[in-house]
Amino acid sequence: METQNLPDYNANYRLKTLTSGDWALNIFLASIPIVGFILLIVWALGDGNIHRRNWARGMFLIYIIIFAISIVLLVFFGLGALILGDNHKY
Repeated sequence: METQNLPDYNANYRLKTLTSGDWALNIFLASIPIVGFILLIVWALGDGNIHRRNWARGMFLIYIIIFAISIVLLVFFGLGALILGDNHKY
């Protein structure tokens, strides 16, 4: 029996270009506080649309950079407040 060449619908979905409405929906869903973070994890690690997956990975990279900058600023200004607070004793 010969095997038939059936179209691979999963490959078509993975490579499908997202429309403006799809992007708007993705950004809206990702902006919901807890649900958005979980969706970004699913999209970044999943086997779905390649464009959505790369976008989710890029968003995680931005989140990591913002988190690192926040920690540095917190330490910098926190230590500055401690040093200045000790100099003003009466």
